[in-house]
Amino acid sequence: MYTLKSRRLFAFINQGTLSLAAMTLLLSLDMLAGPFRYYSSLLGLESLVYLPKVMCLLVLFFEFLSGRCSRFLCVVLLWLGASSVLGVINGTGLQAVAFAFFALLPFLFGLISPHYLLVHEKYFVGLVAVVFAVTAAGVFIDYAIDFPWKGFVYSLNNAEIEGSREWTTMGLERVAGFTRLSASAGCYLVCTALFLFSYCRSVALRCLIVSLAFPALLATTNKASILGFVCGLLVSMVPAWLCQLRKILVLLLGGVGVVLPVSVLFHTYALDLDDAASMLVLSSFEDRLVNTWPGFLSAVSHYGNPVTGVGFGAVGPGAKYFAEGNQAVFAFADNFALYLYGCFGIAAVAIYLFIAQIALGLYASPGPLQRSLAPVLVALLAASLTTDVISSQIFALLLGIALAMWNSSRPPCAGGL
Repeated sequence: MYTLKSRRLFAFINQGTLSLAAMTLLLSLDMLAGPFRYYSSLLGLESLVYLPKVMCLLVLFFEFLSGRCSRFLCVVLLWLGASSVLGVINGTGLQAVAFAFFALLPFLFGLISPHYLLVHEKYFVGLVAVVFAVTAAGVFIDYAIDFPWKGFVYSLNNAEIEGSREWTTMGLERVAGFTRLSASAGCYLVCTALFLFSYCRSVALRCLIVSLAFPALLATTNKASILGFVCGLLVSMVPAWLCQLRKILVLLLGGVGVVLPVSVLFHTYALDLDDAASMLVLSSFEDRLVNTWPGFLSAVSHYGNPVTGVGFGAVGPGAKYFAEGNQAVFAFADNFALYLYGCFGIAAVAIYLFIAQIALGLYASPGPLQRSLAPVLVALLAASLTTDVISSQIFALLLGIALAMWNSSRPPCAGGL
């Protein structure tokens, strides 16, 4: 039972406005993470970097108190809670679990956003367009001038944090623009470009989006994002009357994402890297095949259980900052299916293929907002072959929104949560 005072408080606070404000801050400050972290550290305001996620947490809090929290979100939270208990049993510290929940807030926030976005659809599409334009501009400008925040490091709570990474691969600079990493710039470009490409009906606008996005993606040299963009674009261009072909392509992409990392248990890979082009394109991929993936799978069996994994909090950002000793191997899985396997065990296969099925469901949706999220999920499946895509705030947010929109569009008889 709510008191009269609490009801007046909920009436006063416009949860839709708060949700949109949190989303705007989340995307804007992460997209501008390079300059934002640099100048806030100069002013001694380093902690402001956590403001968007705190706002997301606040929105979630009000959503629960107002009784509008969906059963789908509750199921997700219960599952994460059970997996966290498993993680603690397997030796994961409470700090690591708490930080993993904090890092996952964009995804959880996305799960409650759809009913606000459908009301404010134009604002959301405009926000995505601005994020795309600013990210692309940042990448192009980065070639013309040297940003002052490149390569800077700052300290927060006695921890040294990389504010912006400056790095090269075989003499090629990995351009990040206004973001912290070239990979972050790539994720923002691929998500926003594919969303806008699918949402826009104008052929001229679609050509403009592709002509800006693809060169910018090449400039980042982030191969996962380039692959995701190409796959998302090609699958989206499959006509509706060839929906079975689209289904085969998406499910095949999902299957490869699961089978490929597991195959290292049965086959030893040795790629041909004799020429410079092969080194540039495949060297990091070979490192995953030979070192990262086998080491990760071995660590799951050692510290956890091959069936249940090691538990939520033990993998990803929690391990990156709070892991002890050899458990630091869980900081990066470099494959989203493996990331899920570390957290949830063999259930990861069902979760990963479930995302592929949701992408197909969104392609068939009558709503333009829902359909525009489908190629983003295809790009997620492609990029997740070599990256932990859930660590990207925009991928995490849009994945949460897509899951919630798919669930809300299901008829009651289909068992929607």
